[in-house]
Amino acid sequence: MRSMCVTVGVPKAVIMLGFMRTLEPSCTQRLMPPMASNARLTASILSLPCPTPTLAFVGTSIIRASTLKIVRNKRAVVKHISYDTLSRMWDEKRSELFARLDELNRRRTPAEIRRIEGKRALCADGRWRVVFCSNDYLGLKSHPKLAQAAKKAADVWGTGSGASRLITGTLGIHAELEERICEWLGCEAALLFGSGYLASVGTIEALGSIAKTILSDRLNHASIIDGCRLARSEVRIYEHADIEQLSALLGASDAPALVVTESVFSMEGDHPNLEELSKTVGDLKALLMIDEAHALGVYGDRGRGLCADLSR
Repeated sequence: MRSMCVTVGVPKAVIMLGFMRTLEPSCTQRLMPPMASNARLTASILSLPCPTPTLAFVGTSIIRASTLKIVRNKRAVVKHISYDTLSRMWDEKRSELFARLDELNRRRTPAEIRRIEGKRALCADGRWRVVFCSNDYLGLKSHPKLAQAAKKAADVWGTGSGASRLITGTLGIHAELEERICEWLGCEAALLFGSGYLASVGTIEALGSIAKTILSDRLNHASIIDGCRLARSEVRIYEHADIEQLSALLGASDAPALVVTESVFSMEGDHPNLEELSKTVGDLKALLMIDEAHALGVYGDRGRGLCADLSR
């Protein structure tokens, strides 16, 4: 059977049926299934070698190709793999992966929690344990007033917005909360995200579109790291809380730059000198983004975080 494949975009990876194959940076091709409406399309394929195998779908078949030749106005011939073969390959790789994780003592099994009481948790094995890894520093997750407010909100607004905020998903309760956040923090605007991870990724990707370079602290959270990757800007890593090195990196270029740091680092529990950091970044005409995920409600006047103490 012959199949036609077209190239689209410059992806970093292709994910199919649980397989992930990271492409080499020089490989700018992605195999995609032609839609039925495009069945007569004659594609001109610019070919580059793809050292890493790539999986794609054509109809109900699965195809595999390691290299594409330069083809113009012709169909690319690729080798088909049966589902049974693909399933066997995956089982073998999975077994190898788990064996290696066991060898390194790094195989993780999520702890099942049956009940939370304060700082203690009842686990599935029937034992009570003290929780040191939660982000619920103030115990708000189980606070009776918050539980009651959540029940009331569900009665009035339902259990979800029903759409993205860009369309019809912005509810009155969202706007009200954003206004209250502005009053609390003394800022001009606030924008709610579905999670802290989405807030980091979305904000950095947006700000990165106007910054040619992003400078990120080496110990920044994974959400910040992913946001830097998605921003498609040049990313420079400076040593943890090293303002002197950061200043040198900023001074070496006149390009618009974004500096990203946490006010309280989630793993180390420390924080940089935000006053000095803010002054350094401002003097060098760069943007500064500070992640206050682990400071809000805990530090600062009225729990407004460490940024509340910065000179304005």
